[in-house]
Parts: sequence; C-alpha cells; structure tokens
Amino acid sequence: MSQTAMVALLAWPVICLLFFAVLGPWRGVITSYIGSYLFLSGQVIVPMAGLPDYTKFTAANLGVLIGILIFDLRRFGAFRPRWYDSAALILCSVPIASFLSNGLELWPLISAVNSTIQAWGIPYFVGRLYFGRPGADRDLALGMTLAGVLMTPLILFEVFGQTSISGLLYGIPLFNGYKYGFYRPVVMAANSLELALWSTLTAISAFSLWVTRAVSKIAGVPFGLWTAIAIGGAIICLETAALGFLIIGIFLIAITAGRSRFGALPELLASGAVLVVVPKAGLRFALMGLTGIGVVRYLSLHRNRLLILMASLAPPIYLALRISRLVSREALTSTIYAILGNQRGWSFAFRIIMEDRMIKYVMQRPLFGWATYAGGRARAPDVKILDSMWIIFMGIYGIIGLASLYALLCLPVVLTSRRRPVETWSDPRQGAVVGLAVAILMYTYDSMLNAYSMIPVPLIVGLVMGLPAVMGQARSWVSQSTSDRELEQVDRFAAMGRVKEAEAMCRRVISVRLADRSGHASLADAYDRRADLLETLNRHEEAEPVRRQALELRIAVASSASSDPTVRATLAGCCERLARTLVTQGRWSEAIEIRGLALEQRAAVASVFPEDQGALIAYADDLNDLAWLLSVGGDRAMSDPPRAVAMAEQAVRIHPGCKSYWNTLGAAYVRAGDPSAALAALRQSLQLGPDETGFDEILRAMALASLGDPDGARESLGRVDQFLQGGRPASASLLRLRTEATEMLGTSVPAVVQ
Repeated sequence: MSQTAMVALLAWPVICLLFFAVLGPWRGVITSYIGSYLFLSGQVIVPMAGLPDYTKFTAANLGVLIGILIFDLRRFGAFRPRWYDSAALILCSVPIASFLSNGLELWPLISAVNSTIQAWGIPYFVGRLYFGRPGADRDLALGMTLAGVLMTPLILFEVFGQTSISGLLYGIPLFNGYKYGFYRPVVMAANSLELALWSTLTAISAFSLWVTRAVSKIAGVPFGLWTAIAIGGAIICLETAALGFLIIGIFLIAITAGRSRFGALPELLASGAVLVVVPKAGLRFALMGLTGIGVVRYLSLHRNRLLILMASLAPPIYLALRISRLVSREALTSTIYAILGNQRGWSFAFRIIMEDRMIKYVMQRPLFGWATYAGGRARAPDVKILDSMWIIFMGIYGIIGLASLYALLCLPVVLTSRRRPVETWSDPRQGAVVGLAVAILMYTYDSMLNAYSMIPVPLIVGLVMGLPAVMGQARSWVSQSTSDRELEQVDRFAAMGRVKEAEAMCRRVISVRLADRSGHASLADAYDRRADLLETLNRHEEAEPVRRQALELRIAVASSASSDPTVRATLAGCCERLARTLVTQGRWSEAIEIRGLALEQRAAVASVFPEDQGALIAYADDLNDLAWLLSVGGDRAMSDPPRAVAMAEQAVRIHPGCKSYWNTLGAAYVRAGDPSAALAALRQSLQLGPDETGFDEILRAMALASLGDPDGARESLGRVDQFLQGGRPASASLLRLRTEATEMLGTSVPAVVQ
C-alpha cells in the first residue's frame, strides 16, 4: 500500500469542505458521499487508540457532518422525526440489545454500534435532513447518473488494460480473475460483483430520468447519450445477477413511468426472451414466464400500485417463507436447476443449504442473534460460507435486526407508490424519485444474494423516505389511468395545432376527475391545462373562472401539506398564471392581490432553502412582477411606490445580472419621486442589454422631465417613437406611460402613438 491511500483517506474531510464551499450544502453532500465510495479504498483502515477504526465510512461521514455544521447549521434545527424513522433507529440500536442479551464485553459493543451508525444511521439521517429541499431528488439522481458515466471509462480501462486502478493509485491491486475471457473490473469496489451492482443502480437512475424527460441535456449533450454510457458501464461488467437486476429495473420503469412512451414493447421483448430460452429451461418454465408477464401487464394497466407493492414486498415475504420453512429446500433448488442449469444451479443450491443450516442455528437465539462473528459465535459449525446480507445480518442481530433492515429498505418504495400515484410517474417531476426508488428496490433484491455496504444507498433511502407527495393525495383507481392517458392525448393534440379538439378532450378529463375529489392536485392540473387552451383560442373570459377553480384546489392541497415546498411552489405558479389573466382583463387590484399570494409562497420556499438558486430566482421574479404592478399598473389608486421600491431593490440584490429587475427598480424610483436613483437604475439596465421593449427609454424620459431636463426627455421620447414606428408590438402599459411623459413635458401625443 502506498502513502497516497492513507493521505487520501485522512484528507477526505477537508476535500468535502471544498465540495460544500463550491457546490453548496446539498450538492456537497452528494459529491462527498458518492466521491468517497468511488475513490477511497475500503482496504485502508487507520487504527485509533481508544476509538473505533478510521475507515472510508468515517472519512465520508465526518466530512459531511462538519460541512453541514459550517455551511448549513440551521438544517439540524429543521429536522422533525417521523414514524418511519423508527426503522433506522431500531437498526442502529439493535446491536446494543444483541450484545447485552449475549452478555458480551463493552468494547466490541461500541465497535458494532459505531459500524452500524456509520454505514446506515448517519447517511440516512443526512438524507432525511434534505428531503424538503426543492429538487433534492433530481440532484441526487443526476449525481448517481454522473457517477455511472464516470465509472464507465474506468471499467473499460481495467477490462482492456487488464490493470487494477486501485493498484495504480494506491498500491493495493484488486484482482478477481477473468469471466467469458474478459478481465473482471473492480476499480475501488470490494470485488467485481459490487462494482456491477453499483453500475446497475446508477444506470437505473439515469434511465428513469431519460424515460420521463426529466433532463434533456447535460453540457449540451442529449441526456439519452449519458444514459447509454451509464447502462453500457453496467453491461461491460458482465455479472449475471447485476445484469438481471438491471433488466428488471429497466422493465419496471418502462411499464410504469414509460408506458406512454413504450406501449406494450417491454412485455413483447420479455416474452421474446422467454421463448428464446425455452430449449434450455423447458416448456414448463416458458409457460410460467409468459403467465407472469401477462399478470404483470394486467397489473401495470389496471392495478399499477398493487404491482409496485408486490415488487417491494417480495423480499420480506420471501425471507419470511424461508425462515418459517414454509417453502422447502427441495422446491427452491429444483426451480433453480430448471432455470439456471446444473453448473450455475449448484452454486445457488449450495447457498440455500448453507442458509438453512444457519437459520436453524440462529433459531437458538431468534430475537437478537449471536451479536458477533468473533469466536465463531454467529456462524453455525457446519456452515462454510455465507454470501447474502440477510443471513449475515440475521446471524448477528436476529429477527429483530433483520426486520428493521428490510423495513428500512422496503418502506421508501411503498411510501413512494402511496404518495405519488403510479399513473403520474411519467411526469418529468417524478422521474428522479422513481429512479431512486427502483434503485433501492434492486439493491434490496441483491441483498438476498450478496452483502455490500454502499454509503450512498442509505442516503437515497433517507431522502426518498421523507419525500412528500407532490401530486396531491393518493387517488383511487376510478377511471384514473384512462384520464391520465387522455390528458397526454390533450398535449399531443395541442402540439399538433388541434387546439379545439384538445380543449374538448380536456373537459372530458375534468369530468372524470371530478368523480374523485381526493385527487385535488390532479384535477387542478387538468383545469390549468384547459385554461391554457382557452387562452390559446382567445377565449380569455372563459379561462379566468377555470383558473380560479384550479387555484381553489391548489389552496386545498397546500392547506393539508403546508410544509411541502413543492406544493407551495405549485400554488405560486397557479397564482402567477391567474394574475397574468387578470392583467389582460385590466383587473389590476385583483391581479395585485393574487400576485401577493404567489409571493408569499415563493418567500416561504426561499426562506427555508436559501441555497437553492432556482427557488431564489422564482422569489425574485415574483418580487419584480409585483413591484411592476404597484408602479406601472393601470390602477393608480393601487400604486404603492415605497413598497414597490423595497421589493425591486430586494430582487436586484438577489440577481443583480437581470436586466428587467433594474428596469422595474427604475420605474419604482420614478413613482417614488426619486428621479436620480431612477436614472442610475435605468443606466444599469441599459448596460446589461439593449432596450428591446421601450420601457428603459420611456422611464428615462419621465425621470429627466422630473429633473428639469426637457431636451434629454424629448430625446428619449424620440427613441421610443422610433421603437413604435418600427412595427414592434407595444404594450398598453408602454402607451400609457408615453402619454403620461408627454403630459409632463406639456406636449401633445404623436399620431403614431394615438
């Protein structure tokens, strides 16, 4: 081992602080955890006198916790425990009960508790801290994708260079032999199986983002290419189990989030694969496989939530059957031999034999197990090897520990299907959480075959566990899937220019969704869509009451989920659309009131998550829009210059590079009677870009007139007239200000303006 490995491990907490400083707290967390897993060697351990050993888990957790303390301390105060956190709490506490029930010494107990907290507790807690951050799931899914893309060239380097990267960097060569004539890559994982599993999880996250169109491009490159690279890395590893989980994960996403995109293609491909293996597996297996595919298709079309529940609960149900011996060893081994053949079947049959012996041994201490492997305690005398996480965990911590582990792994998927109805998974806003949930599910499946601790996994679990519903409460199945498909058809008709047909179909969707009033957000989506279509058809008077119906539903959703920032942001967007509609009708006082409600929602999100640039810009946009209405709105009785100045100044402080913010600030200063400040703001606006709307010059004319510079004011008015004569569209506000400026100068309004 070279000194580089030791230096990297010890310096990692400092490197994490750099990530926090450059990327911000949440992205710093993601980069620190994923980076530690990818680039630190698990073979390096630093003994600490009187303390547990210093490992890559210690380095990652220490760096992240210090980073949050320095850069995001308030995050700890915002944490509120929920009932589902009990699974993590029990998991971290069960070593205490296990060691005490076995009467073992204190130091091994401290070491065991530390290991569990480092590997599961702290990353889970950090994920829970950031669940409410807007876009947290998207950032994490993108981080997983980029990690998979980064690993692909490293995997290719090892496969074709037949050289260990760990050996090159740290002097710790890792070699797993050859498979199908190819060098088996390891990179920094414990072995090639772990590397393949990690690549599979990243590929699944990328595929979900691509299928739902949640991300279109990264660095100007279509996201489909990045997805292909991540999937290619998983395939190159050539590990059978990981490839199987990759196929299952992609299939599950394709028949849920990708149903509108792929149709029946996933089931057709799966059926073709079953028929291909008929000569090897036999007719009985083919019939079982085709029947299973048919059941899956039916459930995905008509009972999709039940399908996800079955998929997520399959591991604990299987383990319950194994531990209770309700499924015999002979039944399992005969099925395995039929599917995999004698050579591969023997490997799995041997696992089952060892697990059965271990189950019998653990039942001597069923609740809390044998506490430790030291002295051969947690392994039956006739057991040679144990590979699966579940049986290892059960041997050490018993049925209580095993139950807490699988509750922690399975609950995120169950809660996701409940909070976010599966029929909405095709929405781009759902793409990230769907990919993360399916990645957790595939890790859970793999834990029944292998035992790999990956520090990003509990981070994902903690985040997904706490994510609230963003599409309203879980809806019933009454005609829901049909109306969702029709709403997608509405979008297609509108894109084709068939707006009248789209509006008529949207009315039908609304009538269906009115039968299920529990889905407030879903119904509000339909109302919003219809209002957009009515405005496209220039039926503005009809659009306004439809917008109000959407707003009523959004307020109902927000009242039941006031702590959900996504719900607040959605409510703000609804208010903004309604305010624009009211402005076109000249109803200024109502528009100002609705804009104020939107600003309240944006302020609530931005105050909780000030590091989120998207939330801050949305808040600044609403500050700017309301300041404009209070300055330039058509109802002078609603003018409030001091309030407008305060809002416009705050918007400029948040984003000083935005031209329109400086223009609004200039308008506010004009109304507040401070023409010198107005000229300074308008000068900054013109430095940021040319006057393409005429508002910079008309406001300059008004400011100059107030300062007693009629020549300068007329010069600015002349530029406004050139703008108007150029045939560019002029808003009613610009024409109104033009009239006001000419009155200030005591001149008449030119005919072109009239």
